Amino acid sequence: MSETALHIASGNGHVEMVKMLLVHPHIDVNQKGDFGGTALYVAAQNGHIEVVKVLLSDPDLDVIQGNEDGMTALHSASSKSHVEVVKVLLAHPLIDVNQHFRGCTALYLASGNGHVEVVKVLLAHPHIDVNQQVKGWTALYIALFKGHVEVVKVLLSDPLINVNQQNNDGDTALHIASKGGHVEMVKVLLAHPHIEVNPKNNSGWTALFVACGSGEASVVRVLLKDPRVDITLAVHDGQTPLWYACYEGHAEVIKWLIASGRDLGFLNKKAKYWENGEEYTALEVAKRNGRIEVVSLLERFMTNPAQTRNEVCVELGVLDELAAEFYAIIVFLCDDILRVRQQPRCDAVRFFSIAMKLPMDLQMILCNRVCGSKKDSILSKNSESAFRSLTVTTSASFSSTFSSS
Repeated sequence: MSETALHIASGNGHVEMVKMLLVHPHIDVNQKGDFGGTALYVAAQNGHIEVVKVLLSDPDLDVIQGNEDGMTALHSASSKSHVEVVKVLLAHPLIDVNQHFRGCTALYLASGNGHVEVVKVLLAHPHIDVNQQVKGWTALYIALFKGHVEVVKVLLSDPLINVNQQNNDGDTALHIASKGGHVEMVKVLLAHPHIEVNPKNNSGWTALFVACGSGEASVVRVLLKDPRVDITLAVHDGQTPLWYACYEGHAEVIKWLIASGRDLGFLNKKAKYWENGEEYTALEVAKRNGRIEVVSLLERFMTNPAQTRNEVCVELGVLDELAAEFYAIIVFLCDDILRVRQQPRCDAVRFFSIAMKLPMDLQMILCNRVCGSKKDSILSKNSESAFRSLTVTTSASFSSTFSSS
C-alpha cells in the first residue's frame, strides 16, 4: 500500500498538519502505508515525539498494530534509541511491553543495539518480562553476545533477572560471554550474587570448558581466579577443560591452568577421542594432533611440576602480581603493628605470630619496614629479586597461612 498524507506528515514531524488531518471525518489513523507501517509507526521510527503524542490522543488509534513483519511503534522507537518516544508509548494503557515480532521484543532490540537508556526505561515498566526468550535467547544473551557491557550491567541489576537461564543449547550467560572472549562481561557475571559457575550445556560443557576450547586465555585466567570454578568437570566422554585445550592446541590456556596452582592430578586420565572413539590422555591427544608447543609444555610439567609452574608464572607475569599482593599484606601488617605502638590495647601478638610464619626474605623486609629502614623497600631491586626467588608453592602456603590465621 502507498503512503497517505497522514504518513507523510507524521514521518516528517509536521505536528499541525497531523492535527488537521486527524479531524477529517474519513481519516483512517491506522491505515498501513509502505511496508505496512502506520502513521504512528513512521513517527516513532523517526523520533517525532510531538507527532506521536498527537496520534496517541486519537481514540481510534491501535497502538500495538505492527507493520507487515509485526514490528510496532514501540519496537521501532526502541531499536532507534528514541528514549522520549518510548516513554510516551509505554504510558499508553493499551501498550504491550512484551509484544514481539519475529520473536523480538522491544527490550531485546534495545539490548542488542546497546541502547542503555532505552533498556532502563523498559525495565521500569511494571509488566516487563526481563527473561522473555527470543528463539531461546534473552535480552541478556544478545547484549552479552554483542559486547554491550553497560547494558549487561543494567539488566543484571534487575531483581527478576535469571542470570542462570539456559537457551535452547543449554548455554547460560556465562557460557556465551566466555565463548565470545568478553572478559569484562565474565567479571560482571561472576560478581552477581546468584551466578552458578559450573552448569553444563547440552553438550556437557561448562563455561571454563568452552573458554579453554575456544582459546580464550584471558577469560580462562579470570575464571580460574574464582575458587567456585571446578576445573575437573568433564563431559560424558571424559574430556576435561585441560584435555580439550590440549586437543585444540591452545598452549597459553594450558599455561594459565598450570599457573593457577590448581591440582592437575587428573592429567593422565584418558578421555574418548571424538574422531575414532579411542581413549587418550591429554598428552597423547596433543601428540596425535601435532600440537608441538603443548606437548613440550606438558612433558616439562610432568617431569618437574614445581619448576615448570614457576617458569610459566614468570612468563605470564604472575610473580609480579604476587609481589604486589605481598607488598600490600606487608604494608597492612606494618600499619597495624605501628598502630599497636600507639594503642597498647590492640592485639599485636596475632600480627607478630603471622609475621613469624613468613619466609625469611619476607620477614627481613617486614622487619626493615617496621624499623623505618628504606634500604630493603620491597620496590628495590634487591627485594624484587628476593620475591622472584620465591616459588609459587611458597606463595600458595603463604596464602593458606593468612586464610587460617
